[in-house]
Amino acid sequence: MITLPETKGDRVVKFIQKTVVHGEGDFYGEPFLLDDWQKALIYELYEYNPNGERKYREALIGLPKGNGKSALIAAIGLYELIGSGVVSPLVAVAAASYEQANLVFGTMKTMCEESPVLRGMVETFENEIQVKNAPGRAFRVAAKAGTADGGRNSCFIADEIHEWNNINLERVHYVLSN
Repeated sequence: MITLPETKGDRVVKFIQKTVVHGEGDFYGEPFLLDDWQKALIYELYEYNPNGERKYREALIGLPKGNGKSALIAAIGLYELIGSGVVSPLVAVAAASYEQANLVFGTMKTMCEESPVLRGMVETFENEIQVKNAPGRAFRVAAKAGTADGGRNSCFIADEIHEWNNINLERVHYVLSN
């Protein structure tokens, strides 16, 4: 008998498929139905060790352009903001510039505004998404040394890290991920 690792992947997949809709693009406003490879990735990302701790603290997801990476990580970010059970979640979305960070963050905002379920759970603003009637928010930040200090993030999404040049990437990553 094969023993599969403990995972909360099923919970994440159910949250995304029941609450999240697609943002801009060909599937705008339609339910976010995950492909098998996306489900497999989520299951692995949310595996737990026997001691109950998450197996992976960090993951690097690399996909060719046009495969829905930004939409997938936006949906995962919304799970971390609303569905994970963290009492006061703080989800940072970072990229080399605010404009680049807004690709994922803006997708998160649109998903919230277009989803009948999420619309009732959050309030969206230009620079952040706040959980209604509870602590917790998602926000975008440019990956520039000295601009990333703040609260202790429960989730950190670093988009397009190959563009993070001419900045102190190690420092920014350290600050946002710790």
